[in-house]
Amino acid sequence: MEIAIDQLDRDQRSCLLYLECRAVDYDGVIDDRQMNETDWANIERWSKSGLLQTRIRGDGNRRGYNHVVKLSPTAWNLAHALRIERAGRADPAIWGD
Repeated sequence: MEIAIDQLDRDQRSCLLYLECRAVDYDGVIDDRQMNETDWANIERWSKSGLLQTRIRGDGNRRGYNHVVKLSPTAWNLAHALRIERAGRADPAIWGD
């Protein structure tokens, strides 16, 4: 599945970058308390399309930490492109550009 970053709306971009952060820094464990209905809808759609995989962690009784995510190579590439785009928005005065 190929997706260009310009096909993602603001909520989708935010959700994907959140999932990328959780995949890198928290072994893929999602803090469910940080998610809203739109995020879950995106995750469900992306999971069905193969952009990512999700699972229930253990017995599902860990308050707020029941889901884990695994990104596909396409999702990693999208997240990387989004990080580059965001970094490009840095104030040029900081770097003297």
